[in-house]
Amino acid sequence: MQVDEVNRIVTRRVEWDGQLVDYAIVWTRCGSDGEYVEQVCIDCRHGTVHRHDGYPHDENKKRVIRAIYSQEDVQESFRSSFDEVYDAYEASLEEMS
Repeated sequence: MQVDEVNRIVTRRVEWDGQLVDYAIVWTRCGSDGEYVEQVCIDCRHGTVHRHDGYPHDENKKRVIRAIYSQEDVQESFRSSFDEVYDAYEASLEEMS
């Protein structure tokens, strides 16, 4: 989803048997060179829903949002994860103004 001229939020969803089992939500910003650079990513790999700020991902700096014990944990966290990424984008606009 292109949110403005230089920012976009991309979602990757993996479903199995009609149920969401994995996702990543990534906010990227286009740099002066025309390449998109990751700003924030929330994904649910390695048994947790967690947030990475910037790229490359530093496993020691990720912020765990919640543990994943079941498919329901993945499903229930998707909307709030999207909102958190979008809120980070909006906060960056306030910082720039």
